[in-house]
Amino acid sequence: MSILDNLTSKFRVDAIEEPSTEESIEQLKSFSPVEVPDDYIDIIRTGTDVEINAQVEDEDGEYEMYLRIWGADASPENSEGHNLDKYIPNSLMIGDNEGGMAIIYGTGKEGLGIYLTGFGDLDISDAIYIASSLKDLLTKNVGIENLEG
Repeated sequence: MSILDNLTSKFRVDAIEEPSTEESIEQLKSFSPVEVPDDYIDIIRTGTDVEINAQVEDEDGEYEMYLRIWGADASPENSEGHNLDKYIPNSLMIGDNEGGMAIIYGTGKEGLGIYLTGFGDLDISDAIYIASSLKDLLTKNVGIENLEG
């Protein structure tokens, strides 16, 4: 059973494309400067360009936003295309929030985990820590309050 089958009520999958192939996952593992998280691999084996609707609360109330989890081919392309290794070494772009911010797996102020940072300001010291894993975020709501960026 995939993580996507165990989302909390704060998340729902609104769109999903074909899964990454095992060959592309192996290429991603070879490309990545960090160990690719198992929960991310679980998701991309289920589907790619997964658009996850998130119900987020802030001081003004509840609103919807999207997280998009890229597949094994898009992750290296975007990491290289944005020179991630130059700005945030030992990290991997795994998606975006469809609002100008990248979802990064790497080490920042809070240690290894999932971070949100602007595409125009790829700086781990400015990145927002979300959670230690996608699984914690999507199945336990850990860090959901940090998604608003």
